[in-house]
Amino acid sequence: MASPSPQQSWVILAWARPRAWRPPGSSRRARATPPRLAHLTVAPTVFPSDPDPQARIAADASGGLFLVVAPPPVSERPPTRERVWRDPDSGVERTIRIVQVPRPAYFVLDVPAAAAARVPGAGDHLDMAAVGVLAGPREYMVVGLQIIVGGKEATLLCFSSEAREWVEKDVRNPLPRWMWSFGDVVSHGGVWWVDCAVGLLACDPFTDHPKMAYIPLPEVGGHGGGAGGGGGHGSCGYCTIRRLASRRPVQLSGGKFHCVDMGCASQGGAPRITMFTLDDPETVEWTPKYAMDFSGIWDCASYKAAGLPTNKAPEVALI
Repeated sequence: MASPSPQQSWVILAWARPRAWRPPGSSRRARATPPRLAHLTVAPTVFPSDPDPQARIAADASGGLFLVVAPPPVSERPPTRERVWRDPDSGVERTIRIVQVPRPAYFVLDVPAAAAARVPGAGDHLDMAAVGVLAGPREYMVVGLQIIVGGKEATLLCFSSEAREWVEKDVRNPLPRWMWSFGDVVSHGGVWWVDCAVGLLACDPFTDHPKMAYIPLPEVGGHGGGAGGGGGHGSCGYCTIRRLASRRPVQLSGGKFHCVDMGCASQGGAPRITMFTLDDPETVEWTPKYAMDFSGIWDCASYKAAGLPTNKAPEVALI
């Protein structure tokens, strides 16, 4: 009899303010064997203000790296610039004060080394929703993606921990007419940008001339990973496709990308959940793995024993 395959581990990430006051010092970590919690405490010298609950956190598990965003301190007074405007008719001068919005700070947390490093100049030209971190053999790289609607090219903004400078690299934009909106940035042999409405973008930023790959999402129930779909009567085609993102999470698990589609319930029936796996990114084909109506899940004894709600479509949190 073949031995059972080892159980895959998973992680839930959450932030919380320390309840007890701690003196300023270096970042600390406290590891624990699952299912107990492990804690990574970031020193006040790194984050002078409270964490932003809406901030993005990117990670590269292979190198134990986290890319986090620190909002400007509340007490920090934003810089201002003064401009004098003269009325052409009356000649009256008015002084206008222009307030410059403070930029957030980006930090790379090295968990194995219990160290943190600030990324210089990141707040000026990075989109929080399109930035990730990737570990290399000798260095790590912070990578941001800039895409202009209608442009056939996009720009990679790359910061190397070894060179300590920003470099721009041109890549192709596979869908020039699409308004990209990324829900996640994943590090997996490269950097992957996830748009749950249409598909994934991926490239290796360590190369001198990165090639951007595009993997459309699978088609389920008449909708799929193309950006050419349309809506119903009087509806916006883009908005129709964009609404699919709320019912279709894409995550990396077990070294492969998985897409879960939550179908809408019709005529009082239960929603249907379908999972696809990207076995080989080179083929850009998604393999169907599971398909099940939630009526069977709601009737499961363990589901009822857990006290979970029935006859209500859930939100998929883990894959």
